[in-house]
Amino acid sequence: MRIVKISGGLGNQMFQYAFSLALKHAGNSDVQLDLSTYRAKSDYNGIDLVHNGFELSNLFDITFSEASPKDVAQLSYQPSNLLNRVLRKYFTKKTHFIDKKSSYQPELLLLKSHDIYFEGNWQTEKYFITIEDEIRNIFTFKKPLSLESEKTAASLGTNSASIHIRRGDYLKTQTLNVCGKEYYLNAVKMLLEKTNITDLMVFSDDMDWCRNELKLEGFGAKVIYVDWNKGADSWQDMALMSKCKNHIIANSTFSWWGAWLDPNIDKIVICPEIWNLRQLNPNIDKYYRCEYGDILPEKWIKCPISK
Repeated sequence: MRIVKISGGLGNQMFQYAFSLALKHAGNSDVQLDLSTYRAKSDYNGIDLVHNGFELSNLFDITFSEASPKDVAQLSYQPSNLLNRVLRKYFTKKTHFIDKKSSYQPELLLLKSHDIYFEGNWQTEKYFITIEDEIRNIFTFKKPLSLESEKTAASLGTNSASIHIRRGDYLKTQTLNVCGKEYYLNAVKMLLEKTNITDLMVFSDDMDWCRNELKLEGFGAKVIYVDWNKGADSWQDMALMSKCKNHIIANSTFSWWGAWLDPNIDKIVICPEIWNLRQLNPNIDKYYRCEYGDILPEKWIKCPISK
């Protein structure tokens, strides 16, 4: 039995589900998902851990088996109380694998142990690139876009670009607040050096900041502020991103997938060269020694986060 913990927002869920499929293709016939995160407390130090809940089954045609609470408890320690948090961190069960590296570890797909509980984000296409066509087919949105989103997609010019500005909860953490004004201005300039952009579609949880600080209209393209997809409709932002021909992403799995799902083989994707502040200061969190070296596909172009 292999159990994969599902947690976080839509982008993280997609990586974790793709990892579960990679496990199956590696010969693990009994792979199950642990969805218990979405029945627990969702707020931690002001950060929403579950966002819009478990979205995969609502948005995509997926099949899965859900792990029983008994099996989850047998194979792992869940941080439901102080004792379990201590046990999980310092006395982890041998059957409970916690990803502390955040890098590609192909040996995980072939572990010989009979029962394993996988906890991590598995944020790299390297786990599922051999089944890329299957992943793209599965992650085809089954819900129709709203009239406004559909109309906007149809109005795009010949060479559009998405730009994702993630602020909100990112400003409350010591590791995620990476992409500021300098990064986005650097990224737009870098993109315009490579191609002429007709439409720049802006996605953000802080549109006022985008309008006042970035002043994107000065770059000459038509600027569209996509500010109508809220709550349970937030997935439409990812769908619209995937319809653009080029992308400027944040250090966010949401816009990572928006860019990755774009089928355009000639697309230009600009991404932050620093994904997480742990890369600059490992002492921020000594428990995790995350590397983040495999999260960005090789063809994507890294942009400095500062001058």
